[in-house]
Amino acid sequence: MNTVDELKNTLCHDITLHERLRNIIIEECVCIKDDNVEYLSKKAAHKKKIEDEIESANQAVISLFEKYYSDPSTINSISSGEIRMLVGKLNKSIHESVTVISETVEEAKRAKKDAVHQMKIFDTNKNAINAYAGTQSY
Repeated sequence: MNTVDELKNTLCHDITLHERLRNIIIEECVCIKDDNVEYLSKKAAHKKKIEDEIESANQAVISLFEKYYSDPSTINSISSGEIRMLVGKLNKSIHESVTVISETVEEAKRAKKDAVHQMKIFDTNKNAINAYAGTQSY
């Protein structure tokens, strides 16, 4: 396999990894919304594995770009156009992942705020019950 094909394949793989990561983050967000926190640890482990794969793919892309640009005979308008398109798709995929991460962070903040609010209500109710129980003579 030549450098151009290897670069294209690696870019495609990197795009796929980012899509998989985004899907897991969306699933995490659903778990947070639905209060299914028991599934979050499984999602986190899977997400970590994909993040490691992304790091490896990114390093491979950097290395392949260095090889690609070091050999002028590999650069032509067709391969340049294909690579530019794939880099654009990768950029878009990364941007979409960042957007999903931002939405998930906001959902986690809302869930935390809701949990704190529920705890305050619980505490208020507990205090009211204790106060009522204290006024009762047995």
